[in-house]
Amino acid sequence: MEEIVFIVIDDDELVINSLSKLIGKVFPHNQIKTEVNGIDASDIIKTETKPMIIISDLVMPGLNGLQVLKKVRSIESPVPSYFILLTGNSDKDSNLKALQQGADDFINKPFSVDDLIGKLRSAHRIQSLHIKQFEEKNNIETLKKELSEYRARMITMMQTVQRIKFPEMEKNMPRFRDMAQWIALEHGDVGGEEIENIATAASLCYVGRLNLPETVLKGSLLTDGLPKNETILTMPDFIRSFLASVKDIDDVIKILVHVYENFDGSGFPDKLKSWQIPLGSRIIRTILDFDEQIVLKKVTQPKAIEALEHENRRLYDFKLVTLLDQYFASTGNKEKPVRAKDITEGMMITRNIVTTSGMKIMGAGNAMTPDKIEKLHSIVNTDPVVGRIYIRV
Repeated sequence: MEEIVFIVIDDDELVINSLSKLIGKVFPHNQIKTEVNGIDASDIIKTETKPMIIISDLVMPGLNGLQVLKKVRSIESPVPSYFILLTGNSDKDSNLKALQQGADDFINKPFSVDDLIGKLRSAHRIQSLHIKQFEEKNNIETLKKELSEYRARMITMMQTVQRIKFPEMEKNMPRFRDMAQWIALEHGDVGGEEIENIATAASLCYVGRLNLPETVLKGSLLTDGLPKNETILTMPDFIRSFLASVKDIDDVIKILVHVYENFDGSGFPDKLKSWQIPLGSRIIRTILDFDEQIVLKKVTQPKAIEALEHENRRLYDFKLVTLLDQYFASTGNKEKPVRAKDITEGMMITRNIVTTSGMKIMGAGNAMTPDKIEKLHSIVNTDPVVGRIYIRV
């Protein structure tokens, strides 16, 4: 346990000597520092790195005991200090004032040896508890750091295994992470930890496929939103077992397990529906199926978005399909987001404008006219748009 330092401050050398001898006898293993004035004592206290028990006289030249106390309490330091004020004033109101200003205890002069020893032992016990709490807090922080580092190493290893099996993940992983994070942020009502879990899940989104034979991996895993064979149904259990050794990623596993739930409740493994499906699962499903449209069906980006829109509310959360479309607008320099109230005549809309109720107000390619602007304003006042409105720069 870390040593506690006693600091005795008194302008009377006799008091200092008697207190020092008493402290040395009762606490032989603790360091004792002394000062005859408050100014020098404040400098010592300011630079002390060990827990302190400060015993200060009230009446001293330079700085009095209360002024020293005020300085001690104004110092921002992780080092705990216990302040005992020595006072010749037996007036209860004065002692109460000292406690209100931050003193931990007071001793009236002349003091009895037994009373002083009792108060010093109480102070020492309290400081020892502070030290123990500080050490336990440090141990917890160390364990958290070690767990976080272990978690990061294990996730990296899982990602490496995934890349070996699926080399395309080398370029897909950062892209999927970026897309998933952006969509989660734009969706709103998502905390930082949840966004990080979604991003981590996006970087591990092929893990469930590691157990599938090559014949199954050729082409799409689903037909009309349902698994094309029974083997695919084993993916959730494989994800759980494969990632079980990674501590503290239960939320990531939950996201990955439910990626193939359909928005209408017809998916697997638990036939979750709508908001019951974790947000991260809905986001990653949208990204994976969009990517499949591009890679397997060789369609353009707008056509891929259009294909997903045809399955809104059955397979996908329409808000996330809309946000995915807007993600691509945000990555270029030919489009920019504007607020509905800032739209003016002649602006060209570049992405579909969809409201939170699912109403498509306007499609991409519309040039704004006064009538269209009036219509837009009348709707969004009660039914806000999903994400943002993008126009051509």
